[in-house]
Amino acid sequence: MTKPLFVTPDTLKKQTKTLINYWPESIKVSNAYQILCKLYGFSSLHHYQKQTKSSVINYQPQENADYIAQQFSNLAYQLSQLGEISFADAKVVLYKIWPKYISNKIYNTSPKEHQCTFIMNGELTDFVHVPKINYAFDRFPAVKDAIEAIGIPHTEIGALFVNKQLQPFSYQLKNDDNITLYPVRDIIQQQQETNLPIKPISRPRFVLDVHLGRLCNYLRMLGFDTLYWNHDLGDEKLATIAEKEQRIMLSRDLGLLKRSNVNFGRWLRNRKPLLQLKEVATLYNLKQDIKSFSLCIRCNSKITTVSKEKVKSHVPEDVYSSFTIFNQCIHCQQIYWHGSHVDKMKNIIHMI
Repeated sequence: MTKPLFVTPDTLKKQTKTLINYWPESIKVSNAYQILCKLYGFSSLHHYQKQTKSSVINYQPQENADYIAQQFSNLAYQLSQLGEISFADAKVVLYKIWPKYISNKIYNTSPKEHQCTFIMNGELTDFVHVPKINYAFDRFPAVKDAIEAIGIPHTEIGALFVNKQLQPFSYQLKNDDNITLYPVRDIIQQQQETNLPIKPISRPRFVLDVHLGRLCNYLRMLGFDTLYWNHDLGDEKLATIAEKEQRIMLSRDLGLLKRSNVNFGRWLRNRKPLLQLKEVATLYNLKQDIKSFSLCIRCNSKITTVSKEKVKSHVPEDVYSSFTIFNQCIHCQQIYWHGSHVDKMKNIIHMI
């Protein structure tokens, strides 16, 4: 853009709300303002406000209309880069922002440069409900962006082949490409070749979103390092933790799993905690790594055996007289003893 594109402050405010409503992920108001200001040629929101206050601006809606219509594809590409979203999503957002300036004819019939075909195998059809999709695109996007544009989180892809050749997520799509996608579950269970990250090399460790408290308890009972907070930590922070600690993200939030810094993850198909546990245990073959009651269910720290005398003043009298073996968390000091929950846990282990 050779010169800034001016819109009124009221228009900018309305467009920011529209951008937030149609953005493919959750986005803060401040970030939305910054993206639009940069798209229009300003370095920041402060720069835009300074320009509109210090200068006498002659707003020319028709001039804006002509420019937006002519530069639609270029502006959409800039928006995709500024917001780190797919080009397809950026085009939708831009059209929603400028509905009066871009006719349906321009938007709908603007020819795409290229087309490719996606073939989905196994449980990947859970997301798109069809085994085959013809996908039109402009420029040469990374195949990862295209996969998420059609609705599949990249964490669900175990292997992808382009024209029968194994390719990474960074592969740039070309006209008439045929892309075959396989789910993580098939690659793990069948031990097929892949060059994509499907699970950590080390013993599985997890991070869960706020809605999976019961599943967290089950995983910790089985001895799997599992991070969980009973309040909303925010997608950005959860994704950062998953990346930094190489943890598997478990969630039913597609937007969270589409974050670029989430390398390993699973969109849980089941809603009931026990079925979720079985789903995760089957996918990552957890049964061979179970270390029951080695972690504190409350805080995820290690527990260790302590003498009966040490816990005498901290447990009910009937518990103290009925049990001889006690364990205690090294961090929060929670005390455990082998009650009826042991039998329940054995049944759960048998189930998975």
